[in-house]
Amino acid sequence: MAEEDGILDAVGQLIADARVEALKMGASPSEIGEIMMDEATLGYMVEGKKLSDIQKKFQRYMKKRLPTFYTGLRRAVGES
Repeated sequence: MAEEDGILDAVGQLIADARVEALKMGASPSEIGEIMMDEATLGYMVEGKKLSDIQKKFQRYMKKRLPTFYTGLRRAVGES
């Protein structure tokens, strides 16, 4: 599990670095977000998920993880 956490941390850092570079190139945050959503969809498709399964994953994320993540980020930058 620790090895997997290390890999996920490294992948997260690669994505963060790519996001910074994309912003420097002039991509908007919204455009980057769309690309990330497309990449997430592609990842699920490669795992063999059907469209309905992918839709459920996004719905669960929006319902459970997104509010917590969003609120945590707002607090981290001093907004309420």
